[in-house]
Amino acid sequence: MYFSKTDYLAIGLAIVLAVAFFALKGSSIFSGDVSARYSEMPSMVVNLRSQNDVRETGTASFYDGKGRVKVILNLEDIPTDGAQPAYIKEGTCDHIGVNKYTLVFPKGGTSETILQVSIDDILNSLPLAVNVYKSIPELNVAAACGEITQ
Repeated sequence: MYFSKTDYLAIGLAIVLAVAFFALKGSSIFSGDVSARYSEMPSMVVNLRSQNDVRETGTASFYDGKGRVKVILNLEDIPTDGAQPAYIKEGTCDHIGVNKYTLVFPKGGTSETILQVSIDDILNSLPLAVNVYKSIPELNVAAACGEITQ
């Protein structure tokens, strides 16, 4: 069987691409299932308490991912079926400041966000609070808030 230069080039390129694919498959370039990269138990859990008579409560669970943090919001008694803006803000629930990190807006009471910071980065930035708003149209009404502590 005879192979031309073009055939050898195509085979060589296919081998290089296959090796590159499998080498990069475990990296963050591929989204895949990243849950295995985070601790099974949360590094910290922030209890979210009701604000402004909205009666929404819940938790923000923080999972360590070696230089990244996965934040899972679980909310109860949600006031809307729509998305609720959610942030980690500077300050405390009583004296809320500017947005430090934007979280994936929970819809139906849950969301999961990957932050490109470590747990230590978050703890070294205290005081911080997780703040969830009633809805996008009511962005000025906080529904639930909890302070991050060490």
